[in-house]
Amino acid sequence: MRLEKPRFGIENRRSLPRDRTRLRYALRSMADAPPAWLHKLRGRFIVFDGPDGSGKTTQCKRFAALVESAGVRVCHVREPGGTAIGEQIRKVLLDPNNQGMDLRCEMLLYMASRAQL
Repeated sequence: MRLEKPRFGIENRRSLPRDRTRLRYALRSMADAPPAWLHKLRGRFIVFDGPDGSGKTTQCKRFAALVESAGVRVCHVREPGGTAIGEQIRKVLLDPNNQGMDLRCEMLLYMASRAQL
């Protein structure tokens, strides 16, 4: 199946759902059988990076499920967090009441969370 380069503009907005539907069907058919290249991910460290609210956690979970379906063991961590102590540090770092935290203190908390991994 060949996907065309999307054209942006008012006149093409009606074609978006049809294109998304075609893409959705293509992705579903790919999900039935894991791609052959997934076994090459064994031993790799993969990072999902982006701004807050961009869907990193969602995409990471979907990707981890796909990789696990190919028989590759996945170790999912997040920073800060990933361990019991790391999650407690995460709560401190993300608490809006801690806006006045010194930059050095914040850096050391990130390092402490990473040390727990």
